[in-house]
Amino acid sequence: MTDRPMRFAMERPVEFWFTDIRDPRRFRGRTLNISSGGVLVQTEEQIGVGRKIEMVVRMATLTPDNAPVDLRLLGRTVRSGQGWVAAQIKKYQILPHPQNGPAETRPQPISARPS
Repeated sequence: MTDRPMRFAMERPVEFWFTDIRDPRRFRGRTLNISSGGVLVQTEEQIGVGRKIEMVVRMATLTPDNAPVDLRLLGRTVRSGQGWVAAQIKKYQILPHPQNGPAETRPQPISARPS
Protein backbone atom coordinates (compact mmCIF):
# COMPACT_ATOMS: atom_id res chain seq x y z
CA MET A 1 0.00 0.00 0.00
CA THR A 2 1.34 3.45 -0.88
CA ASP A 3 0.94 6.48 1.35
CA ARG A 4 -1.20 9.19 -0.20
CA PRO A 5 -0.06 12.79 0.29
CA MET A 6 -2.02 14.71 2.93
CA ARG A 7 -4.75 16.87 1.39
CA PHE A 8 -5.51 20.35 2.65
CA ALA A 9 -8.85 22.10 2.14
CA MET A 10 -7.89 25.34 0.45
CA GLU A 11 -10.17 27.62 -1.51
CA ARG A 12 -8.07 29.96 -3.67
CA PRO A 13 -8.59 31.57 -7.10
CA VAL A 14 -6.90 29.68 -9.94
CA GLU A 15 -6.27 30.38 -13.62
CA PHE A 16 -5.41 27.48 -15.91
CA TRP A 17 -4.69 26.61 -19.53
CA PHE A 18 -3.71 23.58 -21.56
CA THR A 19 -0.14 22.94 -22.67
CA ASP A 20 -0.84 20.00 -25.00
CA ILE A 21 -2.47 22.15 -27.70
CA ARG A 22 -2.04 25.66 -29.06
CA ASP A 23 -4.96 27.45 -27.46
CA PRO A 24 -4.70 31.03 -26.15
CA ARG A 25 -7.75 30.67 -23.88
CA ARG A 26 -7.33 30.84 -20.13
CA PHE A 27 -9.90 29.46 -17.73
CA ARG A 28 -10.76 30.33 -14.15
CA GLY A 29 -11.86 28.40 -11.11
CA ARG A 30 -11.24 27.88 -7.39
CA THR A 31 -9.16 25.24 -5.70
CA LEU A 32 -11.13 23.00 -3.33
CA ASN A 33 -8.20 21.05 -1.93
CA ILE A 34 -4.53 20.56 -2.65
CA SER A 35 -1.70 18.17 -1.77
CA SER A 36 1.88 17.66 -2.88
CA GLY A 37 0.56 15.22 -5.48
CA GLY A 38 -2.56 16.89 -6.83
CA VAL A 39 -5.20 19.59 -6.82
CA LEU A 40 -9.00 19.59 -7.06
CA VAL A 41 -10.47 22.62 -8.86
CA GLN A 42 -14.05 23.82 -9.09
CA THR A 43 -14.71 25.23 -12.56
CA GLU A 44 -17.57 25.78 -14.99
CA GLU A 45 -15.46 24.33 -17.82
CA GLN A 46 -15.81 20.73 -19.02
CA ILE A 47 -12.27 19.34 -18.94
CA GLY A 48 -11.22 16.02 -20.45
CA VAL A 49 -9.03 13.50 -18.64
CA GLY A 50 -5.40 13.18 -19.78
CA ARG A 51 -4.90 16.85 -20.69
CA LYS A 52 -1.58 18.52 -19.91
CA ILE A 53 -2.43 21.54 -17.81
CA GLU A 54 -0.66 24.51 -16.25
CA MET A 55 -2.26 26.39 -13.36
CA VAL A 56 -1.51 29.50 -11.36
CA VAL A 57 -3.03 29.54 -7.88
CA ARG A 58 -3.16 32.95 -6.18
CA MET A 59 -2.01 32.22 -2.65
CA ALA A 60 -2.68 34.17 0.51
CA THR A 61 0.07 36.51 1.60
CA LEU A 62 2.87 34.21 2.71
CA THR A 63 5.94 36.41 2.76
CA PRO A 64 7.27 38.56 5.64
CA ASP A 65 6.79 41.73 3.58
CA ASN A 66 3.13 40.78 2.86
CA ALA A 67 3.76 40.48 -0.88
CA PRO A 68 1.33 38.12 -2.62
CA VAL A 69 2.76 35.00 -4.26
CA ASP A 70 1.50 32.59 -6.89
CA LEU A 71 1.80 28.83 -6.92
CA ARG A 72 2.48 27.62 -10.48
CA LEU A 73 1.56 23.97 -11.12
CA LEU A 74 2.29 21.77 -14.09
CA GLY A 75 0.48 18.46 -14.40
CA ARG A 76 -2.12 16.30 -16.06
CA THR A 77 -5.86 16.00 -15.53
CA VAL A 78 -6.73 12.63 -14.00
CA ARG A 79 -10.45 12.92 -13.17
CA SER A 80 -13.26 15.30 -14.02
CA GLY A 81 -16.96 15.74 -13.52
CA GLN A 82 -19.71 18.33 -13.72
CA GLY A 83 -18.16 21.48 -12.24
CA TRP A 84 -14.76 20.07 -11.21
CA VAL A 85 -11.43 18.71 -12.41
CA ALA A 86 -8.64 16.89 -10.55
CA ALA A 87 -5.04 17.16 -11.73
CA GLN A 88 -1.91 15.28 -10.75
CA ILE A 89 0.95 17.68 -10.03
CA LYS A 90 4.24 16.90 -11.80
CA LYS A 91 6.11 20.15 -11.01
CA TYR A 92 5.45 23.23 -8.95
CA GLN A 93 7.03 26.60 -8.35
CA ILE A 94 6.33 29.50 -5.98
CA LEU A 95 6.59 32.88 -7.72
CA PRO A 96 6.07 36.51 -6.72
CA HIS A 97 2.77 37.77 -8.10
CA PRO A 98 3.53 39.61 -11.41
CA GLN A 99 2.56 43.03 -10.03
CA ASN A 100 5.39 42.75 -7.49
CA GLY A 101 8.31 43.47 -9.77
CA PRO A 102 9.62 43.64 -13.30
CA ALA A 103 9.19 40.49 -15.37
CA GLU A 104 12.91 40.10 -15.94
CA THR A 105 13.48 39.59 -12.18
CA ARG A 106 10.87 36.84 -11.86
CA PRO A 107 11.80 33.17 -12.42
CA GLN A 108 10.84 31.57 -15.72
CA PRO A 109 7.58 29.60 -15.86
CA ILE A 110 8.24 25.93 -15.18
CA SER A 111 6.91 24.91 -18.59
CA ALA A 112 9.82 26.80 -20.16
CA ARG A 113 12.50 25.02 -18.13
CA PRO A 114 14.23 21.93 -19.47
CA SER A 115 13.23 18.64 -17.83
